[in-house]
Amino acid sequence: MGNVMVKRVNAAYSKEEDIFRVMRYMCSEKDCGERLSYWNTRGLPKDLEKAASRLEQSQAYLGKDSGRRINHLIISFSKTVKDEKIVYIAAERLADLLGEEYALLYGVHQDTDHLHIHFAMNTVSYRTGKKFHANRKEFQAWKDEIAMCAEGVLEEWGCK
Repeated sequence: MGNVMVKRVNAAYSKEEDIFRVMRYMCSEKDCGERLSYWNTRGLPKDLEKAASRLEQSQAYLGKDSGRRINHLIISFSKTVKDEKIVYIAAERLADLLGEEYALLYGVHQDTDHLHIHFAMNTVSYRTGKKFHANRKEFQAWKDEIAMCAEGVLEEWGCK
């Protein structure tokens, strides 16, 4: 381990304009320019405005449209991981993991000295309608599971 770091941005994204803004930052080819090399969704349309609207509508319908509305995760790879295709594979594998329960939008960025993936994850489960909650220990275990999934892709493709 050690090739992957998982961080959650400490912002609530409680307003609709916040949700759209973070999604645009992650995935707008127009706004991102060369920093964005790949983007996709799970459980949302692959259109930024429609994706943000669908997420907001589902939260409002379930009465869960206050507080933290998006979990903004950043999965960073060490500088030794240079193959974008492997990071794309990791992004898809992570989307499979996270998308089992939550709608999400994600993009691979290359604007720093290390490749990284941004995830905007709905905090409301489309399976149960419950909001994502975790105590400190549960949250750390969840982050560790995400890191292990990404590390598994790196090992599978010979990037140790």
